[in-house]
Amino acid sequence: VVETFSELCSYAEDHDAYVGIEGAAGHVLYDVKTLKTACDEINKDNLKIIFDIYNFLDESNSTDYLNILDAGIDTFGQKIHCFHIKDCYIRQNEKPVQCPVGKGDLDFIEIFTRIKRHNENALLILEGTTGSDIDYAVDFINKQWNMVKKI
Repeated sequence: VVETFSELCSYAEDHDAYVGIEGAAGHVLYDVKTLKTACDEINKDNLKIIFDIYNFLDESNSTDYLNILDAGIDTFGQKIHCFHIKDCYIRQNEKPVQCPVGKGDLDFIEIFTRIKRHNENALLILEGTTGSDIDYAVDFINKQWNMVKKI
Protein backbone atom coordinates (compact mmCIF):
# COMPACT_ATOMS: atom_id res chain seq x y z
CA VAL A 1 0.00 0.00 0.00
CA VAL A 2 2.76 2.44 0.94
CA GLU A 3 4.69 1.77 -2.26
CA THR A 4 1.60 2.06 -4.47
CA PHE A 5 0.33 5.26 -2.85
CA SER A 6 3.81 6.78 -2.92
CA GLU A 7 3.91 6.21 -6.68
CA LEU A 8 0.38 7.60 -7.09
CA CYS A 9 1.28 10.72 -5.11
CA SER A 10 4.45 11.28 -7.12
CA TYR A 11 2.51 10.97 -10.37
CA ALA A 12 -0.25 13.26 -9.03
CA GLU A 13 2.33 15.89 -8.05
CA ASP A 14 3.31 16.20 -11.71
CA HIS A 15 -0.34 16.97 -12.51
CA ASP A 16 -1.07 19.27 -9.57
CA ALA A 17 -3.52 16.70 -8.16
CA TYR A 18 -4.31 15.07 -4.84
CA VAL A 19 -4.61 11.40 -3.95
CA GLY A 20 -7.25 10.22 -1.50
CA ILE A 21 -6.70 7.35 0.89
CA GLU A 22 -9.31 5.69 3.10
CA GLY A 23 -9.04 3.08 5.80
CA ALA A 24 -11.42 0.22 6.53
CA ALA A 25 -11.74 -2.57 9.07
CA GLY A 26 -10.81 -5.92 7.57
CA HIS A 27 -8.32 -4.31 5.18
CA VAL A 28 -4.64 -3.35 5.39
CA LEU A 29 -5.41 0.13 6.80
CA TYR A 30 -7.89 -1.21 9.34
CA ASP A 31 -7.83 1.54 11.97
CA VAL A 32 -6.82 5.17 12.46
CA LYS A 33 -3.39 4.28 13.86
CA THR A 34 -2.50 2.00 10.95
CA LEU A 35 -3.73 4.57 8.43
CA LYS A 36 -1.57 7.19 10.16
CA THR A 37 1.49 4.92 9.99
CA ALA A 38 1.00 4.45 6.26
CA CYS A 39 0.47 8.18 5.67
CA ASP A 40 3.63 8.99 7.63
CA GLU A 41 5.61 6.53 5.52
CA ILE A 42 4.16 7.89 2.27
CA ASN A 43 4.97 11.41 3.51
CA LYS A 44 3.47 13.38 0.61
CA ASP A 45 1.68 16.72 0.97
CA ASN A 46 -0.80 15.81 -1.76
CA LEU A 47 -2.07 12.73 0.11
CA LYS A 48 -5.50 13.49 1.58
CA ILE A 49 -7.75 11.50 3.89
CA ILE A 50 -11.26 10.37 3.06
CA PHE A 51 -12.66 9.72 6.53
CA ASP A 52 -15.48 7.22 6.85
CA ILE A 53 -16.51 6.27 10.38
CA TYR A 54 -18.54 3.29 9.22
CA ASN A 55 -15.56 1.78 7.42
CA PHE A 56 -13.67 1.42 10.70
CA LEU A 57 -16.51 -0.31 12.54
CA ASP A 58 -16.74 -4.01 13.30
CA GLU A 59 -18.31 -6.10 16.03
CA SER A 60 -15.57 -5.16 18.51
CA ASN A 61 -15.88 -1.37 18.31
CA SER A 62 -19.22 -0.34 16.82
CA THR A 63 -20.35 1.53 19.93
CA ASP A 64 -17.07 3.52 19.94
CA TYR A 65 -17.81 5.32 16.69
CA LEU A 66 -17.57 8.80 18.23
CA ASN A 67 -14.16 7.98 19.73
CA ILE A 68 -13.04 6.72 16.31
CA LEU A 69 -14.19 9.99 14.73
CA ASP A 70 -12.39 12.01 17.42
CA ALA A 71 -9.21 10.00 16.89
CA GLY A 72 -9.41 10.54 13.13
CA ILE A 73 -9.92 14.28 13.43
CA ASP A 74 -7.18 14.61 16.06
CA THR A 75 -4.78 12.49 14.03
CA PHE A 76 -5.34 13.87 10.54
CA GLY A 77 -6.67 17.39 11.08
CA GLN A 78 -6.56 19.43 7.90
CA LYS A 79 -5.39 16.42 5.86
CA ILE A 80 -9.03 15.25 5.92
CA HIS A 81 -10.41 16.19 2.53
CA CYS A 82 -13.94 14.88 3.05
CA PHE A 83 -16.17 12.74 5.23
CA HIS A 84 -18.21 9.88 3.83
CA ILE A 85 -21.59 9.96 5.50
CA LYS A 86 -23.18 6.57 6.14
CA ASP A 87 -25.50 5.14 8.78
CA CYS A 88 -25.90 1.71 10.32
CA TYR A 89 -27.69 -0.41 12.84
CA ILE A 90 -25.53 -1.21 15.86
CA ARG A 91 -26.06 -4.29 17.99
CA GLN A 92 -23.67 -5.12 20.82
CA ASN A 93 -21.00 -7.65 19.76
CA GLU A 94 -22.37 -7.83 16.22
CA LYS A 95 -21.05 -6.40 13.00
CA PRO A 96 -22.79 -3.10 12.17
CA VAL A 97 -25.24 -3.28 9.29
CA GLN A 98 -25.29 -0.35 6.89
CA CYS A 99 -28.64 1.31 6.24
CA PRO A 100 -29.87 4.54 4.63
CA VAL A 101 -28.64 7.71 6.33
CA GLY A 102 -31.05 8.88 9.00
CA LYS A 103 -32.59 5.47 9.57
CA GLY A 104 -29.90 3.87 11.71
CA ASP A 105 -28.39 4.20 15.16
CA LEU A 106 -25.63 6.76 14.61
CA ASP A 107 -26.02 10.05 16.50
CA PHE A 108 -25.55 12.60 13.73
CA ILE A 109 -25.90 15.60 16.03
CA GLU A 110 -22.79 14.37 17.87
CA ILE A 111 -21.04 13.39 14.65
CA PHE A 112 -21.75 16.74 13.00
CA THR A 113 -20.82 18.66 16.16
CA ARG A 114 -17.36 17.10 15.99
CA ILE A 115 -17.01 17.57 12.25
CA LYS A 116 -18.21 21.18 12.39
CA ARG A 117 -15.83 21.93 15.27
CA HIS A 118 -13.05 20.61 13.02
CA ASN A 119 -14.24 22.35 9.85
CA GLU A 120 -17.49 24.28 9.62
CA ASN A 121 -17.31 23.99 5.81
CA ALA A 122 -16.48 20.28 5.73
CA LEU A 123 -17.19 18.36 2.56
CA LEU A 124 -19.76 15.67 3.35
CA ILE A 125 -20.31 12.94 0.78
CA LEU A 126 -23.39 10.75 1.01
CA GLU A 127 -22.40 7.17 0.35
CA GLY A 128 -24.25 3.89 0.54
CA THR A 129 -27.72 5.43 0.34
CA THR A 130 -29.53 4.79 -2.92
CA GLY A 131 -32.78 5.19 -4.77
CA SER A 132 -35.78 6.59 -2.96
CA ASP A 133 -33.75 6.97 0.27
CA ILE A 134 -31.53 9.70 -1.21
CA ASP A 135 -33.99 12.58 -0.88
CA TYR A 136 -34.78 11.64 2.73
CA ALA A 137 -31.07 11.34 3.56
CA VAL A 138 -30.16 14.69 2.01
CA ASP A 139 -32.97 16.40 3.92
CA PHE A 140 -31.96 14.62 7.13
CA ILE A 141 -28.30 15.62 6.74
CA ASN A 142 -29.17 19.25 6.03
CA LYS A 143 -31.47 19.46 9.06
CA GLN A 144 -29.00 17.77 11.39
CA TRP A 145 -26.06 19.86 10.10
CA ASN A 146 -28.01 23.08 10.53
CA MET A 147 -29.09 22.13 14.07
CA VAL A 148 -25.47 21.97 15.16
CA LYS A 149 -24.15 25.31 16.35
CA LYS A 150 -20.65 26.39 15.46
CA ILE A 151 -18.47 25.84 18.48
